[in-house]
Amino acid sequence: MSVTVQAGLGAGRSFAAFDDGMNVSNGNFFRIMTLLGYEDVDCCGELRGAALTELLAKVDFVLTSIANMPELDGGTQTIMHQEPGKARMIDCGLPEGYFYQRLSTMECMVAQALSVNGAIVWG
Repeated sequence: MSVTVQAGLGAGRSFAAFDDGMNVSNGNFFRIMTLLGYEDVDCCGELRGAALTELLAKVDFVLTSIANMPELDGGTQTIMHQEPGKARMIDCGLPEGYFYQRLSTMECMVAQALSVNGAIVWG
């Protein structure tokens, strides 16, 4: 499963995204949102207005933190889990700089949404 984060105008069925947005796995979406301080977020939602301004400040703070301490975004290794007689599960890990890249994309989307009084939606 994955989550797509998009910037755009409108709400509900009339929401019009500016582009294809950013698609991440569910796990990585929750990791990103936890980095930003959103620990109890749902797989579907939206931010607009003051909440969007707050999101931009949080994204900027985390990007600055990662830039000053790159070891915070050092990536993870691939891990394979397998027990005898059960399915093999592979966690492919994350490349170095993954969160910086994704948060930079999110920063652009949030700034774009704020510039037109739009919203950020995910689902």
